[in-house]
Amino acid sequence: MANVESKSLRKQFAISFINKIAPSNLSFHKQLITVLEARGFLLEYQDETIVVSDNSYLKATGDLTDNNFLDQLLRENGIGQVNNRIMTINGECSDKVLAELFIQHDGCEGFGYSFKDWANFQRRQHGQKIPVSLLDPFVARLVKAISAIGIYTHYSCDGHGENKIQLGLSSKYYRAWFETVMRALSDNYASQNCHWKFVNGMLLEISSLEDDVLSLYEEIQRIAQLLYNNRIALRRSKTLCMVGLSKSEVINLSSRQLVKVFWDRSGNILLSLGLGKPINVSA
Repeated sequence: MANVESKSLRKQFAISFINKIAPSNLSFHKQLITVLEARGFLLEYQDETIVVSDNSYLKATGDLTDNNFLDQLLRENGIGQVNNRIMTINGECSDKVLAELFIQHDGCEGFGYSFKDWANFQRRQHGQKIPVSLLDPFVARLVKAISAIGIYTHYSCDGHGENKIQLGLSSKYYRAWFETVMRALSDNYASQNCHWKFVNGMLLEISSLEDDVLSLYEEIQRIAQLLYNNRIALRRSKTLCMVGLSKSEVINLSSRQLVKVFWDRSGNILLSLGLGKPINVSA
């Protein structure tokens, strides 16, 4: 698929994606929630109330918080608003309006931060919280999910309509833990229709084997949801894996060697979560 550069092409592509993940036979309420979650907003449900999760980027340090960005998008498109993290839906809209949620963003994730030391990796329960407004729309949910299981990223790109998603992980330790978790993903969620491959050390590339970009984005959604839904158990698994493991034992190991160490220490724990059969993440 050609690079989606013009706004009209991006919007048409977003409409096609929305129609696949949130078809018109769903209620508008369900459609909107599905689209917002696909866009990368982390939402929680308290009785009848929809709340922006505290796993989100909520403390402003010069960038638009997820809370404020969601409020801005909803108000600008006449859909609703957010007050004190609580979302209110005012009315319905067309898929063309919903597509605007996938077009508006302020930049890209490219912070340049690199947390390479063992101590940082060992203690982290949550990765760096990246503002949704800075994330490419079709990779935002995966970045948020990876962060929620304790992995730092410093770069991401959704390919802008091309068959290539990219994620830059911050160190060999974060790469190895990500690969360890991916080994436990069920093939019910992560099909063999996509290729996951690390290039240039910490850069992960994900592509569709059939050059089907919409299917690639759909699979990214499924994997992101699986990771996020299991975030607490995956954080605990990481903590257990680190017990008694010293810097001197890992400092000189390659990423591939680290995966073996992590899997030997935590593979049974990860598989006990019911994530199922391994899939391949190649170097």
